[in-house]
Amino acid sequence: MSDFTIRTRKFKTNPLLGRKQFVLDIIHPSLGNVSKADLQTKLAQMYKVHDKQCIQLFNFKTAFGGGRST
Repeated sequence: MSDFTIRTRKFKTNPLLGRKQFVLDIIHPSLGNVSKADLQTKLAQMYKVHDKQCIQLFNFKTAFGGGRST
C-alpha cells in the first residue's frame, strides 16, 4: 500500500439499508493515482468492515497535475 491520505465529507448514514455513504478526498502527492483495491483496504480498516468486497468505489476524478483525487 502506498502513502496517501483519505478525508471524508458529505457523510450520510442510512439506518434502513444499513449503509454509509460519503465523498472521499484522496491526497496522494507522490503518486499519479491510487488503486481502488488500496482504497478498499484502507477504508475497511478505518470503518471496521470485515469484508472489503462490501465497499463500492466509483466516479473518481484526478485533479490536473495529480496529487489529489475526489
